[in-house]
Amino acid sequence: MVTFETVWQLVAAVDREVPAVREFMLATGPKSGATEFGPGQSTAGETLSSFLVRREASRLAGLEEVGLDQSIQRLELLDAIESVLLFHWHTADSVFTVLVSERTAAFVGCVRVRSPLG
Repeated sequence: MVTFETVWQLVAAVDREVPAVREFMLATGPKSGATEFGPGQSTAGETLSSFLVRREASRLAGLEEVGLDQSIQRLELLDAIESVLLFHWHTADSVFTVLVSERTAAFVGCVRVRSPLG
């Protein structure tokens, strides 16, 4: 079973040069006070469609997102029917979404969105 703790450890193993990963690690540590919610579940195809809409909507709304384009690229590599788990962490000014393949428990992506008011 994939838990928030295992997802956090999975992200911790990803290259810290990836901006969304670096921000995630700084913002969601064990004593950060970040709120966890989820996980959600969807197919890679549905998640890709949602993220393509999200990218356009975020840009129109002036929301700053980090990691969305990279996550979209990784979703495009998956079979459209592959199950993806979405884990979310909310901090004072950001929401992080981490995508994990349900079949392999592999990291798919990490997205951070921050409101311009954040």
